[in-house]
Amino acid sequence: MQIKTTLFTASFMLLIGIWQVWSNLGADGNTALLVFFGLAGLIGLYLVSVAALDLAIKDFSKIRGAVKSRHRNQVWVTLPNGSHKSCVIDASQQPENFPLGQPVELTLGRRSRLVLRINRVEA
Repeated sequence: MQIKTTLFTASFMLLIGIWQVWSNLGADGNTALLVFFGLAGLIGLYLVSVAALDLAIKDFSKIRGAVKSRHRNQVWVTLPNGSHKSCVIDASQQPENFPLGQPVELTLGRRSRLVLRINRVEA
């Protein structure tokens, strides 16, 4: 779910950046804002392209880990290399289905490394 949320947010950021730069292109005195929104637009363009490539090509990798903690719809997973990854669970998945220490499998985009899906693994 994080990859779709990032795609939406980055698209919105890109559109605001494009609109601000385009609408104030000939105006004087707004160069700092033009640079700021130009950079925000470029970052948004990068994030949109990477997330869209992962979703369009359907190029995902799966990695296993264990639930470290959870709060409402947010689940933190400890990966085998010791790092932690934050995941947002789907509306159909209940937080009580992810007890501490539960083995889970994350589906990550290969390029963006953003979480598309989290599934429980029956041990």
